[in-house]
Amino acid sequence: MATQELLSSHDPFENAQPRYLAVAQLLSKSITAGEYGVGSLLPTETELCQKFGVSRHTIREALRKLRDLGLVSRHQGVGTRVQQAEISGRYVISLNSILDMWRHVEATEPKVVYKAIERRDQALFPLPPFPGDDVWQRVDVLRTSVTGDKAVPISLSHVYINNAFKGVIGQIDANKVPIFALIEKKYGQKVVVVQQEIGAVSLDRNTARLLKAPPGSPGLSIMRTYRGQGDVIIQASQAISPADRFTYGMELRLELGR
Repeated sequence: MATQELLSSHDPFENAQPRYLAVAQLLSKSITAGEYGVGSLLPTETELCQKFGVSRHTIREALRKLRDLGLVSRHQGVGTRVQQAEISGRYVISLNSILDMWRHVEATEPKVVYKAIERRDQALFPLPPFPGDDVWQRVDVLRTSVTGDKAVPISLSHVYINNAFKGVIGQIDANKVPIFALIEKKYGQKVVVVQQEIGAVSLDRNTARLLKAPPGSPGLSIMRTYRGQGDVIIQASQAISPADRFTYGMELRLELGR
């Protein structure tokens, strides 16, 4: 089967991204091409499993991705219905663990737009103190969601990396993995804690230009500090997104006593 061949062991997507994203990409192309019209139902999960030669879990994750992108809606007892033929440009992230941060990185294309060595008093935001913290490596990374011929800037991140880990700077553009994962691979320093603050900002002129948004328009700011073993500061960052292109979700579950 031709579709299954695309997801075989020779599939170029296999090394670049999880299999569910490859399935989601193929389905989104079919939707934008008109194979599945707006208002119509996609094939059942069983049919999609057979078509792509993957598990039901993979299909469900692919359909979840399409729903996050606004292409489809899922209805209990009815199926998955096509909502629109064009991606809205909104990226949705649901974060329950450090590993969930990979989802945003895997689904976007990185581009380093600025690099500098900065002292802590030059930083755009307060940096966490630690011994020998005077010099930091600053890297600004623009992340873009690309589907077909459509490219939508999703976020601009100002990343300050502990100078001890500066050897990963040249690898950021070529890898669709988080910077902290590059640091772990090269230096063996694993992230164990991420501190996070979320707030609203107004996009300054330069940020708005890079994100192709109106200057002064509202944005979402996510500030993170990454700590490794022994409370080592690995990096600190601020990711800024236009308010209409990013939704941040978190599931909080009450643990009842037994």
